[in-house]
Amino acid sequence: VKETEYLEKMLNEEKKNGRVPDFIIYPELWFRSGSKKVTLENPVIASFANLAAKYQLYIVLGSMMEVENAKFYNTTVTVGPDGEVVGAYRKRKNIGLHFTAGDKVALYDSKYGKFAVMICFDVENEDILQETLSHSPFMILNPVLIPFPPINNEENAIYQAWRNGVDTMRHDSHSLGSSQAVGPYCTVLAPTFKPCHFYVYVDLDLSNQFQGNNPVRMRTLPEDNTG
Repeated sequence: VKETEYLEKMLNEEKKNGRVPDFIIYPELWFRSGSKKVTLENPVIASFANLAAKYQLYIVLGSMMEVENAKFYNTTVTVGPDGEVVGAYRKRKNIGLHFTAGDKVALYDSKYGKFAVMICFDVENEDILQETLSHSPFMILNPVLIPFPPINNEENAIYQAWRNGVDTMRHDSHSLGSSQAVGPYCTVLAPTFKPCHFYVYVDLDLSNQFQGNNPVRMRTLPEDNTG
């Protein structure tokens, strides 16, 4: 089954439950395509853009190998509710891979506010993170492909995003199982060794954010891990 068909099935289930997500993130280097273009001329990007338009959401397509002028880039493409490519971000800190480094911040407007996209190790580099935070995004979407320790000390650069009230959503490959949602109020470590989608729901009205029977916890429990 094609990934877009599977995703649409999942979105229809979410719609029946009352609400589809506002953002969907895939892991780094998840995206495979015969085309190396990061435009709607790429049929895989176009198929996800159609879904983004149909369900009025944003999809961060992990990342892919982009080829331009005989240079290789580790690039993540974001498509939006208008069915267009919102932008493409080239990873700036490539480790052990023969990719050319990008040199620009990925900051996009949405009805929720500005959001940023950073790939994996970029968010753990103080200079790149501070450059991104200077634009005041409300959220950073971060496709990753490495195990990542829990955020619990000021020595980690991403802690600065936490201190600045910026939510960071990291989606890792299910084979590594270290996806995290890092926010000003709690950090949720959500390991899973099953294929999954990382959905993000954004509420503009936060008056009822922490009301309910379930208190906010600093970490998920083993029994929470349903995959």
